Amino acid sequence: MNSFDAAILEFVNSAAQKSRFFDLVVGHISWNNLLKSGLIISFFWWAWFKDNRNGGDPTTAREHILATLVGAIVSVGFARAFAQLLLFRQRPFLVTELHWVPPFKSEGTLALEKWSAFPSDHAALLFSLSFGLLFISRRLGIFAMLYTLVVVCLPRIYLGVHAPTDLLAGGALGVGVAWIFNANGNRQRISTPALKLLQQSPGVFYAGMFLLTYQTADMFEHLRAILSATSKAMSGLSGG
Repeated sequence: MNSFDAAILEFVNSAAQKSRFFDLVVGHISWNNLLKSGLIISFFWWAWFKDNRNGGDPTTAREHILATLVGAIVSVGFARAFAQLLLFRQRPFLVTELHWVPPFKSEGTLALEKWSAFPSDHAALLFSLSFGLLFISRRLGIFAMLYTLVVVCLPRIYLGVHAPTDLLAGGALGVGVAWIFNANGNRQRISTPALKLLQQSPGVFYAGMFLLTYQTADMFEHLRAILSATSKAMSGLSGG
């Protein structure tokens, strides 16, 4: 554990178990996907329809929305790949030299013991989405960036799920991917097939858009559960 991370973690952890109410609130915020990503995803739906009221052309905003959503998924993929390829980093609440004091009701962190903490896929996803919003609405994007910092990142530090550099690396990854995917040529190449589908078959498009945004808001938890169960089932069949 580097000195930068250790100093911040020790300072934050000094507040643990001082207030049961505060610990419960922070824990609830950290594990509630509606509060973490659900609100930010709702901004994209607002942006999707906002320019239609006055007969304006919503194409550019919609291109940014589609490019950002795809970029956010790619950011998570990169974050998980780096976590697998780089040296395993222990979660702060498991680092013995920190003498970590677990906040009240933080048992959910135990499920992450076998997952490398670096980089944070939460930060990659949410900062990618938030940065992408800057191309659509500057004020909304700034709010989303600050919201991600306060509501997503700080609670994960407080619970010992991530060190600050885990979140900084994930955030930088998400911002970088969102910036690349929203560049003019890339944005149009990514969004063109989806916008063509919208024109040809709106029902199919919006059904797919709903599933995509729903899973993004849910941090892909159910999709990952399906993939994990499928992998175990296939392993069982091959082993048998």
